[in-house]
Parts: sequence; structure tokens; C-alpha cells
Amino acid sequence: MLPPGVNRTDRLYALVDELRARAPRLVRANDLAKRFEVTTRTIERDLLALQEAGVPIWAQPGPGGGYALNADTSRSLPDTQALALLQALPGIGPFSSELILLRGAGHPDYLTFVEPRFRVAVTHAYRLDHLATDDDLRRISAAWRPYRMSMTFLLRQDAARVASGWTRGTGAGLRSRPGRYRSQHPGTGRT
Repeated sequence: MLPPGVNRTDRLYALVDELRARAPRLVRANDLAKRFEVTTRTIERDLLALQEAGVPIWAQPGPGGGYALNADTSRSLPDTQALALLQALPGIGPFSSELILLRGAGHPDYLTFVEPRFRVAVTHAYRLDHLATDDDLRRISAAWRPYRMSMTFLLRQDAARVASGWTRGTGAGLRSRPGRYRSQHPGTGRT
């Protein structure tokens, strides 16, 4: 559920994500409206805008009808064409259009150049002495084919985890900074 007052860009992104998660099942507009806490008319306008931008959402009218995402169609468009169509929507810039395309189409091998946190993550993960350039990203990501988008996501998540102070622990997964969410054994000072 999105918080009340969320902007249209975030709602469009979340709407594509919701349709992708439920694909190939049909979803009724009023169910989506309840999910996103907006009117059915707002959902219908959002779906129409996404369709006009080239996101392959199809509608089946009548009882038992609804909307569904056809990711195969998205994958068939050239990346530049799909991105240009999405960026034609008001409020959708280069980064948001990539996210909508990638999540909606499930494109596993797209490499982004417009996400600054990804550059920082690659710079740190590969211990570069400069901020990763487009050429660095192409060279390094060649080994990730055909899953460059998944690696992009994982590196961004890892960078966010490190920036927040979380570190990998042994055995039980994530461990926080000392003093946060950790209990000490009474009288020993050890955790």
C-alpha cells in the first residue's frame, strides 16, 4: 500500500509493478483503486496513460474482465523506443521510465546509466579510484550478462545497506551497528 498523497510517478511505477506481480491474471480497476487508495477513474486514467506510453496493458471489458500486463510486448520494443514513449508521460523522467520499463517488462539484461547510486555502488564494490564512468559500467557489467539488471539491483541494495550501517553477520543474516537492536548478556557486556 502506498502512503496517502503519493505522487503520480510513484503510483504509475507501483501500478506497473502490481500488474506485473499478478500477470497474467486480470485485475479489476476498482480493486486497483482500493489498493492505491484513489478513485477508479484515477486508475483508469493512469492505465490509459501507461498504454499510450507503450506499456503493454490490455483490457478485457465486461463481467470477469479487468486489466493485465503483457510483458512480451514490452520486451519486443527496442529499449530506446519504449523509454521515449514512457518519458512522454507528464512527470516521468529518464530514471522513472527505466524503472517502469524494467519492472513492467521484466527485462533482465538492461544496463542503466542514469541512476547515480548505481555508479557509486559500482565504484565502491570494484574499488575504483574514481566515480564509475559509462565505459567502466559497460566493461564491468559485461561479465553479468544476461542478468545485468539483477546485478544492478543487488549492488544498489548492498550500497544502501552499507550506507545505513548494516553489515553482514555470521549465521543469522544481518547485524546492526553496535548498540542498536542488540541485547547483551547480563553482566558480561557481550552480545
